[in-house]
Amino acid sequence: MKSVLDKKITSFLTFILFTVIISAQEYSIQNINKDLPTDVSAIVRKDETTVTIQSQKKMTITRKRAVTVFDKSKDSFSQLYFYYNPQNKIVSIKTTIYDKMGKSIKTVKKSEYMDVSSSDGFSLYTEYRALTYEYYPLTYPYTIEYEVETESSNTVFLRDYIPLFSRNVAVENSSYTVSNLSGIELKKKMYTTPLFSINEERTSTGWKYSANHISPLPSESLSPSIEVLAPKVSFSLSKFSLAGKEGSFTNWNEFGKWVYSDLLESTQQLPDKAKAEIHSLVQDKKEDKDKIRTLYQYMQNKTRYVNVSIGIGGWKPMNASEVYAKGYGDCKALTNYMLSILKEVGIQAYYTVINSDESIENFDVDFPKMGGNHVILCVPVKNDTIWLENTSQAMAFDQLGVSTVNRNAIAISPEGAKIVNTKKYDSETNTEKADFIINLQENGDAVLKGSRIYQGLQYSDRLYLAGMDSKKLQETYKNRLSYLFIPSFTTCQVTNNKEEGIFTVDLDFKVSKYSSVLGKDLFFNAVPIERINSNIQKDLDRTLPFEISYGYTDTYTFNFILPDGYIVEELPKNIMEVSEFGMYTLLFKKEENKITITRMLKIKKGVYPKEKFNEYAKFRNTIFKYDNLKINTTKT
Repeated sequence: MKSVLDKKITSFLTFILFTVIISAQEYSIQNINKDLPTDVSAIVRKDETTVTIQSQKKMTITRKRAVTVFDKSKDSFSQLYFYYNPQNKIVSIKTTIYDKMGKSIKTVKKSEYMDVSSSDGFSLYTEYRALTYEYYPLTYPYTIEYEVETESSNTVFLRDYIPLFSRNVAVENSSYTVSNLSGIELKKKMYTTPLFSINEERTSTGWKYSANHISPLPSESLSPSIEVLAPKVSFSLSKFSLAGKEGSFTNWNEFGKWVYSDLLESTQQLPDKAKAEIHSLVQDKKEDKDKIRTLYQYMQNKTRYVNVSIGIGGWKPMNASEVYAKGYGDCKALTNYMLSILKEVGIQAYYTVINSDESIENFDVDFPKMGGNHVILCVPVKNDTIWLENTSQAMAFDQLGVSTVNRNAIAISPEGAKIVNTKKYDSETNTEKADFIINLQENGDAVLKGSRIYQGLQYSDRLYLAGMDSKKLQETYKNRLSYLFIPSFTTCQVTNNKEEGIFTVDLDFKVSKYSSVLGKDLFFNAVPIERINSNIQKDLDRTLPFEISYGYTDTYTFNFILPDGYIVEELPKNIMEVSEFGMYTLLFKKEENKITITRMLKIKKGVYPKEKFNEYAKFRNTIFKYDNLKINTTKT
């Protein structure tokens, strides 16, 4: 007969065994919530973050995440990178790999992680390093779980809670707990969207947020970024620390004063040699705008962009004198350098923080917090505001790119900060104009000669061509015009007019078999270049809105010269298609041995509801049909 002690031991061992079995089964694919779809590449089984704010200079963050990966398309989840620097230290890491039934197959020790520099190839100096580990799976599915604890003195950065962070990935359980033990005011704000809801629960020391059973966000054509689509919660401490520097703000104006006094004011000194050069360049110029234009070109000619992630957590720019001496800097350093140059000649400019992304992300006027990922320069002048992108040697004066226009930004000054709006670019601003002569030949070949002229955002989108040599440029245009057989180019060159913000591409090339020859007839495309070459598939199950990131207007004129003895008996009727998304026209005119075809396409920027996607597809497919229209000419 078993003693009482034996029974207790047996019960205890049974309990331990049961606990181990349950733990082992936690990540079994059989336990995945039945409400979640099964045809996904990965499911986040658990994503738990706990933030504990101990003081103005100390907080700890613990994150535990487990992801079940079903195919190699999401093996990126098994490539772990944990970044650290002197202000953000990794306290511990625990990593475990499970098979499909939730059985542990590998435990990764911290010593198995590689300690590497986090240089991105563009960085010259960086304080950031990373512990990295990559698991190479032999079978699918598998689950990778990690728990990492970090300690940070940079309490100015409180990560937003965004439960959904990747497309085609479902989320089973997600939570974010913030515990404020510092006695400092912690502000928070929830941003809701129709995608799903975030639950909020008050705790004794803060808040807990959660979101469960989130369906995957599909990769639908033209859908906006996750940052725009997904709900989130933002946090901000009224008093904080950044790389040992203490600060405080409760509104954007106080934020600006802190940035200026702690990050900028001590970095705007120029050496005497630089001052002499600057003054000599503008001594004969009376208008501020002319001075700014000259000095912007001076800055571009003397510098190049290199990321430098050091100094007050990577947020304090290099000193202007150091940029002058070394000839490089990141966006912060180059913008601050340009500001210092203008300051030397008495022109007020503003160091301006912005969210740079194709999908517009604005700062919240009512919720100030440290943010932004890029810096540009705002220069008010009489009856105008000039915007300078300082990281590009090729960019025209007062020209911005698609990732910085049509949004708000934070302009910093000694008096504080104010929210300003960057330049607005619309369909009429972003233009391409092309004029070509096409000499058709009797054997079906053709010679095309003409120019393409870009302005607005179409200008900045073509700047990458300016850095190419002749061979690379020709290869690029052969690929761009891959539907034409181009043996070689007589002319293929670009001109960047930085004074006016005009980018020109001059082309002169032969196309083999441009026309189809059928007896005495030649059939040729009415639109030889940049025609739409594929349909957009309609989507009856569309779930997301779609975004046209910027509007534009293209106007092409094609002058076809017919071979001797060839005539066109009848041209198609003029075409016009009007839609809420834009307008398309194709106009025809003939005179003697020449046919002139003018194509105009105007597309409107905007975010449109999912219900309109098929209307947009119909509009684009109509353009496809007309762009591929053929003209028949006959030899008499």
